[in-house]
Amino acid sequence: MAALEKALARLRTNDPSLTRLDLARINIGPEGAAHLADALRVNTSLERLDLWGNNIGPEGAAHLADALRVNTSLERLDLWGNNIGPEGAAHLADALRANNSLKVLDLGANNIGDEGAGLLADALRLNTSLEELIIWSNNVSSAREQEIKDLLKPEAREQRAAAAAAEKRRQETEAAPPSTPSTSTTSDGPIATSSVVPPSPAPSVPAHPAMTAGPMSGATAAVPPPVASNPIALSEIPPPAHSQASAATVPAHESGVSTSTARKISFDMVEKCDEIGR
Repeated sequence: MAALEKALARLRTNDPSLTRLDLARINIGPEGAAHLADALRVNTSLERLDLWGNNIGPEGAAHLADALRVNTSLERLDLWGNNIGPEGAAHLADALRANNSLKVLDLGANNIGDEGAGLLADALRLNTSLEELIIWSNNVSSAREQEIKDLLKPEAREQRAAAAAAEKRRQETEAAPPSTPSTSTTSDGPIATSSVVPPSPAPSVPAHPAMTAGPMSGATAAVPPPVASNPIALSEIPPPAHSQASAATVPAHESGVSTSTARKISFDMVEKCDEIGR
């Protein structure tokens, strides 16, 4: 068993130079298989393990199956002639459903029968990495052997890989949290932001004071007064002075009107001048 102890030490330290390990016919039994399984759980460099003729039985197969569920480096496992039976085949079939690194599994001369071969075939429908499964000398029917061969064809494996990838994407999509708008924080607290820029308001045009509606409902806007074509300059408007009013007064004895009528005419003219001045 010195060979086993030396191999275990190298496996546990994850020796990168140890990629192939041959422990054939040293009778490690179920106990030795358990120690190997413990080392395989932490090892990431071993690619090929040869254990044919070691009488590990179904119990040893169960230990190795547990390690295969987590090991990601082992590509070939040789268990020829270890008397694992249908029970051991069932353990390995369960491991194949989870393992995605093993490419070759040799289970020849293990008396697994049609029962064990059927369990392995069911597992292959979920496995995407195994390329070769050796089941010679196991009392397996030709129909079951053909079923396994068909499942291991490249096109069948490619279909399973595509289906597995699609299922993984679906699960990731369902598990992803719903998208939420990004927020930024101001002194008044977080505010939602958006990538859409609101339109700029149209420039306002100041309304004419005379066009402003009144406070009452239905009020009509006032129309600005028309501008005279020939506006009169303020300098041309005579001030409402009494001197001018007096000058405009017509003497009663010259106009033929009474003094009271003349005064009235004078005052009317003054009022007119005032209105023009305003």
